[in-house]
Amino acid sequence: MSLSEQDVSAAVSAHADGAVVRLHVQPGARRTGLCGLHGERIRAAVAEPPEKGRATDAVLRLLADSLKRPVSAITLLRGQSSRQKICWYPG
Repeated sequence: MSLSEQDVSAAVSAHADGAVVRLHVQPGARRTGLCGLHGERIRAAVAEPPEKGRATDAVLRLLADSLKRPVSAITLLRGQSSRQKICWYPG
């Protein structure tokens, strides 16, 4: 499923010289990718299990790849140990 600009408008908002992205993470998925919406959040599926931050690291890599930015440019604001994550990136 492809995400359109209209679909993600509730999940992405301008904030402090960049943008905030709200994600719902599905760890342990068969495939990694951004695969639709979960309420007002982008659903991000990652193959890594939710152990020792591996799923969180995978989500940050996925988001960086999708935004064509380095992983170091993505900041996790909330949700280190939760499926509900909020990230910020400059832009």
